[in-house]
This record gives sequence, C-alpha cells and structure tokens, in this order.
Amino acid sequence: MAQGVKMGSFGVAYNKETRIAVPFVVGDAGPAIGEGSVALARLAAGLAIKDPIQRGERYEGQVDAKRVLWIYFKDAPAPYDSTKEAATVQNAKDAFQAWGGEARLALCVQQVPRN
Repeated sequence: MAQGVKMGSFGVAYNKETRIAVPFVVGDAGPAIGEGSVALARLAAGLAIKDPIQRGERYEGQVDAKRVLWIYFKDAPAPYDSTKEAATVQNAKDAFQAWGGEARLALCVQQVPRN
C-alpha cells in the first residue's frame, strides 16, 4: 500500500466527468492505488449497483483512470468489518464530512491539473 494508506483508511473517489463523489474505506490491498470494487466503480459512473453483474458489464465505470481523483483522509484508520456494510458506509460518509465534504472537495478539484 502507498505511504500512509492503511487497511481501514477512508477516502473519496471523485469522477471528474460525472462529478460524483463516492466515499470509501480501504478493505484490501491491491497492486496500485486506484483500484476499487465494482460497486464503487458503478456508483462513481452514475450507474446503479447490480448483483450479480453480467460479463459484458464488468468494466462499466472503471475507476483506474485519470478521470477519477483519489483522496485519502489522514485520520487514523478504523477497524474494517465486511459483515457490517451499513456501518462501514456510514463511517466513510462521516469521515468525508469531517474532512470538509463537498465544499473542500470542490476546492481540491479546482487545483488538480487538467492533463
């Protein structure tokens, strides 16, 4: 994992094309920053969460692209329990609001280079 990003860290994935922000919690380790669940990808793209998804839908809303801005919050990670989805979602939303929510996100987006 990247420096400072630990299991249970919270953040927000912001799709610059759809202008949708999706709070998240780091639930596992991958080879690179910028990977996320199918649900995260679909939400950031403005698509409904589906379970199961069809083979042809598996790449819809991918988040490992330049159009997605990843912001991780510096607060201490929280214990992650995959069996308590509603609590995890609420904790991620609360962390986003404590960080500054939509207002702070708008300031960050203005400062991101457009390349």
